[in-house]
Amino acid sequence: MTGYLSQQSERLFIMKDLGKIIAKNRKANKMKQGELAKKLESYDIFVKQNSISAWESGMTQPSARQLLAICEILGIYDVYTEFIGQNPINPLRNLNEEGISKVMDYIHLLEKSGDYKLAEIIPIHVIRERKVFYTTVSAGTGSFLDGEDYEMYSSPDIPEEAAFGVHISGDSMEPRYHNEELVWIEQTEQLDDGEIGIFYLDASENPEEYDGKTVRFKGYIYRGRNIGKDEFVPGRMGMVCCAEDVRFVGFIAKANGLPMPEPKTWQMVTAEVKAEERTQYKGVGPVLYVTKLEPCEPPEKEVVTFNQ
Repeated sequence: MTGYLSQQSERLFIMKDLGKIIAKNRKANKMKQGELAKKLESYDIFVKQNSISAWESGMTQPSARQLLAICEILGIYDVYTEFIGQNPINPLRNLNEEGISKVMDYIHLLEKSGDYKLAEIIPIHVIRERKVFYTTVSAGTGSFLDGEDYEMYSSPDIPEEAAFGVHISGDSMEPRYHNEELVWIEQTEQLDDGEIGIFYLDASENPEEYDGKTVRFKGYIYRGRNIGKDEFVPGRMGMVCCAEDVRFVGFIAKANGLPMPEPKTWQMVTAEVKAEERTQYKGVGPVLYVTKLEPCEPPEKEVVTFNQ
């Protein structure tokens, strides 16, 4: 039992040292814990300040990927020496300061010659993880998603700006996109006709992510019941599975001081999105605060399909 306790104490000691080293280097970089957490986001690592605090106090440890990202941010390049001790493969380990200085002078000469440059190093944070929704999409409008209706997907091929992924259904987006193709979607402020469905899909599932964003799209004006006098619903007709299952899909919009648009007309809608609690959404959903309305021609496909 004594031996077991001794080994456990040694492990805990190493854990605390790791945290102290992170804290020492963070402070040397004049960086707060919250700032370090923010910088980790560029590596697709999302942690809060209390996680940094737990690492530094030795209560928990960062994963290998988190630790490597921390080292890159804080400029810890000799990880072995910093966290374990003298590096056995460090060619300078047996030299005094004068010897190290001579080696460094020679290194500077080699670098200056330009003949011994390193190949470009791939950043350690190329692996990204995003949601891929099971619901397939085609040109036009989309359906509302269930909270668990996706799987997480990790790949170095995911674009940095991608917010989520969807699979294409049918040929409505050809020749650009093809049936069953996995497409990575970037949240955008300007919506083409073929992107409006993706907007409805994502904004219905993640309204907070669109809060404060500006969107511009073609919408068919519907005056729904149980909404305010200065409110209307711009949207599209969508067919879920068959011709008998066509329904109108849209988000609540506030005229915001502008003249109310005529019902059953097509309008180019420019609006700021705000995530608000509304009974119509049975929770938080997107409310469009309109800043501009322009009569426009209908889109090429007024009734579109989306599959589940």
